[in-house]
Amino acid sequence: MQSPHVTLPFSTGTLDTPEQPRAYAIMAHCFAGSTRTLATARISKRLAQHGIATLRFNFSSLLLSENISEVRKAAAWLTEHYDAPSLLVGHSLGGAAVLRAGIDAPVVTVSSPDDPYRSIQPYISGDTATITGYTVNLPEGFLHDLASYPPIAAENPLLVLHSPQDEVVPFAEAESLFQRAANKSLVSLNQANHMLTTRHSAQRAADLINTWFELAI
Repeated sequence: MQSPHVTLPFSTGTLDTPEQPRAYAIMAHCFAGSTRTLATARISKRLAQHGIATLRFNFSSLLLSENISEVRKAAAWLTEHYDAPSLLVGHSLGGAAVLRAGIDAPVVTVSSPDDPYRSIQPYISGDTATITGYTVNLPEGFLHDLASYPPIAAENPLLVLHSPQDEVVPFAEAESLFQRAANKSLVSLNQANHMLTTRHSAQRAADLINTWFELAI
């Protein structure tokens, strides 16, 4: 497997590539995360071990509207240089972005909210948000932007991965997301925390994604 760094029109990324890819995927990181966030990197690399070349990239903004736009741009870049993505994976708010990108491909949400606005409100104080011990300065209009993306019903095949022990996004959010969709699966990541830093949880998530993807296509 190779993991070359790539330059996208809006940011940078890493393409985790097996010797002979059988498919291409996009991996969107969590709120204020990056390509190096453990959940993002571990899921992406594990998918590559399963033969799925996976592009993980850095969002250039904390605004969900920009994240959605950049998922589309990443898909366009991947299509132009390699092949169209046949799988979209998003962790936390990254899941909200891939779900709303309108790309014709199966979608996987990992620890993601059904209602992004409702899920982040408890962690906001003034112009900052503190989540899992990290405080982030919010851009102007952050909440207004988030509120413009209410819960939606997934149209593409959807796999919802979520831990009942998630300390940031309640499992009820996953249940709501699941109930709203049509072609759907919900799998519990028991004993995992929100950032999937518990032992083998990210790799287990990727293994589940691979098994589901083989059935989805």
